Amino acid sequence: MNAPLPRVLHAFGDFQLDPMRLRLQGSDGRPVQLTARVFETLLYFVEHSGEVLDKSTMMHAIWPKVVVEEGSLTLCQSSGE
Repeated sequence: MNAPLPRVLHAFGDFQLDPMRLRLQGSDGRPVQLTARVFETLLYFVEHSGEVLDKSTMMHAIWPKVVVEEGSLTLCQSSGE
């Protein structure tokens, strides 16, 4: 029988990011509402913390197989998508 995968939680500031449940929660335990694309963008940043990220790599990671303009990444980062 296969052992369950360990649950990964990313903690930063007063927040916890749970990739398995697609959930961001604050220190009060309440979920922070994010669109799917904003969650994916945040998760990518957290998983690559401390790295220099170039725009092309990020766009391919966050929007795989989708043709998008570079402005989509800026909009997703600044206003929630």
